[in-house]
Amino acid sequence: MQEGYTLPSWHPDISSIVVPRPMAASPGLILGFIVAALLLALVLSQAIAKLKNSKQTMELALTKNTSETSSSDKVSDGVSGLQEEYVDIVMHRIHNDSNLNPNEERILVYKEKTSTWKKVFGKRVMETSNSTGEAMICVLYLLINLAALMISPSYSFGIGFGSLSAGNTVFTFMTAARNSFLTWGLGVAFDQVLVYHRFIGRLTVVFALVHSCFYIDDIFENTTDYVTLTGLASLGCGFVIVLSSVNSVRRKFFNVFFWSHCGSFIGFLVGLYLHTPAAHPFILAAVGWYGIDKGLQMLRKIPKRTTLLEKVDERTAHVRFAKDTLSSLLGRHKVGQYVFVNFPSLSLQEWHVSSHTV
Repeated sequence: MQEGYTLPSWHPDISSIVVPRPMAASPGLILGFIVAALLLALVLSQAIAKLKNSKQTMELALTKNTSETSSSDKVSDGVSGLQEEYVDIVMHRIHNDSNLNPNEERILVYKEKTSTWKKVFGKRVMETSNSTGEAMICVLYLLINLAALMISPSYSFGIGFGSLSAGNTVFTFMTAARNSFLTWGLGVAFDQVLVYHRFIGRLTVVFALVHSCFYIDDIFENTTDYVTLTGLASLGCGFVIVLSSVNSVRRKFFNVFFWSHCGSFIGFLVGLYLHTPAAHPFILAAVGWYGIDKGLQMLRKIPKRTTLLEKVDERTAHVRFAKDTLSSLLGRHKVGQYVFVNFPSLSLQEWHVSSHTV
């Protein structure tokens, strides 16, 4: 029986023929629950690690300054009084002095840990631009998809792969957004998120293809059927997206990649939305996230007056303007990052990549 077909309520054996498939038990929604739980766990662990790191830095600073104080004065009462005085001094220096020795030691330890991480997971996979760490995350994500398919109690493999394709659409759009849970909560750079966008997008199309293979006989028998046409249209748009996003096409013919990408993803969403009502929640979530991201980008594109504009040399200019409020609250402004800056007096269409220092 095809998905979406309903028997009349008067049918005597409807309870034995139709097996209900609750939305909450779909592989796509199970995938969403698992990924959301993992992301929340990562955010909490990252926050706890930062808190412990700051406490260790404070304790190290207090220990060093307390030992210096005790060596200069052996009187216990005098030492306790100096400890209280040094608490205020050390706290003030931690927030305002970037040359504090304990901070330098903490940074050295962090760099040592980072180098160990890069030594193990930072190696490139063969001749690609992806690291072993990114490859392991992609493999883990694939295993989560397969686990969601296996533990779904009432969905067959054919319908299950279709549900996974719809569920992955949400994460495809999430990883394509400059404002997402990954950039806000985990502080992952947008350039790194795009690695997972490409992988999840291609995985979405592969699952859609596998889903169609389970119904290959129905496709040939009912070529002009509404469900068949919308499914094939959505799958065809997915193929265009995958083929146009290949490195050789994207790098050499960027305009071809960009416009085919924009047109095809709209066709993919419309075809999937019309293909089955079960995909509606995932499509609406993806479009909603995309709309929020574009809305935030438009707010950030509101012109701001510069507080400083001076020429440094023949090739360098120093520009200073107020930080974005939302990015400041989320702590996204860090030294070494880059921003896109537009000068309306020069051109409304040209955006220049500029690095910022504070």
